[in-house]
Amino acid sequence: MRGADSEREILLHIRKNTGYMDGKYDASASGHLEPGETLEECAIRETLEEIGIILQPQDLKFALLYHEPEANYIKAIFTAELPNNQTPKVCEPDKSGDLRWFRLDELPNNVIPFLPKIMQCIKQGIDYADSGATISGIQAACIYK
Repeated sequence: MRGADSEREILLHIRKNTGYMDGKYDASASGHLEPGETLEECAIRETLEEIGIILQPQDLKFALLYHEPEANYIKAIFTAELPNNQTPKVCEPDKSGDLRWFRLDELPNNVIPFLPKIMQCIKQGIDYADSGATISGIQAACIYK
């Protein structure tokens, strides 16, 4: 995210050719853990692979653990300041497009369904949301401020 208070913005991209919610806006960098990888390592790797931004572990701030029972997932959400002299870009044009900033209170209509709830939790300082299903997968996502 970037900005403060009512001017806060989130960097989103359009999903395409993934087989999952294509045509919808999603966090600018997200993905699945590799075997033996920590959540922080995953967020750093996915950020570099997907938007070309180099982060260090100390750049990440844990924001939310979100349980998505419908997909049987846990999403670990981190925020990070956009490093100086780095500009996000679409690095995987076959899977991503239309990378741009949106105000938290003015998300586009075509966002993945749980993104508004994630943003509400982050705005309210809630760091865990769960509705009680079993867990078999983890996803790490990096959102910028």
